[in-house]
Amino acid sequence: MPRPRPFTTAVGVLLLVIGAAAALPLWVMWLVPRTQLVHTYAVYAASFIPYVALPTLVALLGLVLLARRLWRWVATGVLLFALICFGLPLLGTFPDDPGPAGDLQFLSINAQFGQVEVTDIEALVEPGTDIVAITEYTPELERRIADSDFGREFPHRVGEARPGADGTAVYAREPISLIDQHNGWAVNLLVQPTAQDGIDYTVAVVHPVAPTVGPDRWDADAHGIAAWLRPHVQPRFVAIGDFNAAREHVTMGYFRDIGLTDPQSSLTLGRSMLAKWQPTWPVGAKVPPFVRIDHVLVPQHSTFASNRYRDLPGSDHRAVLGGIFPGR
Repeated sequence: MPRPRPFTTAVGVLLLVIGAAAALPLWVMWLVPRTQLVHTYAVYAASFIPYVALPTLVALLGLVLLARRLWRWVATGVLLFALICFGLPLLGTFPDDPGPAGDLQFLSINAQFGQVEVTDIEALVEPGTDIVAITEYTPELERRIADSDFGREFPHRVGEARPGADGTAVYAREPISLIDQHNGWAVNLLVQPTAQDGIDYTVAVVHPVAPTVGPDRWDADAHGIAAWLRPHVQPRFVAIGDFNAAREHVTMGYFRDIGLTDPQSSLTLGRSMLAKWQPTWPVGAKVPPFVRIDHVLVPQHSTFASNRYRDLPGSDHRAVLGGIFPGR
């Protein structure tokens, strides 16, 4: 095989350096999640772990251009193998969205300092929606809801309104009971709606602090919420809300440790992972949404009706519509 030309070598070096510089930190933070806590910027960078395939492939392409003789064939083989591993989950169907189903149907929104319009919340409510969970629930939003058609349609409420981003509430069509409240950085609720077809469900609405306060406090707040939830996890359980973390962030591991899983991230035979890739933040910013931090978590042995994501004017998060079936 002829010696690479200077231009090919220069391109190879450029691709290898850029790709490796971007990919290696992401791989380290994915494989060793605690490394995300070294700095707030590391937490932010970890949001891009779902995209690690892109810089990895760029680095491997650079390696192919730099390698000589037999090593170029080896590098090409590694590149093809990586393409297969990263590409196969993207293949498959994009089925029509049947909409939320399940014995308990919910709408989960972030009101962004309570500034969303009640009419926009109403527009997302569907006939089967049983409860509406609201994070960043403020006294001013509470007053507007009280005077609205939404407030009359969902007359039962538990939670606490607070200025800023700390308040949380759950509205329900039927009576709803507050099981427990965990006051971390924000209000976190554990509620039990009216039994559906004789089946009781437990719903947790959580809102850990954002990493902007520092990685240690971000980590501790999520860990405390997970520990609070642990005794309540059972087959008919769902945790919803703004987790301020992507699936790959270290804090989401605390929820997996108590037996919760994200069905939206699971592989489904024949369905493209792109059909499940639903970034929820930031909405309305200079960049499009690139990370999903609004989650629905259920116990590993529960079934789950696919959730949908909808834009909510006035919020920097997408709203989540979903539902659950009883655990097996």
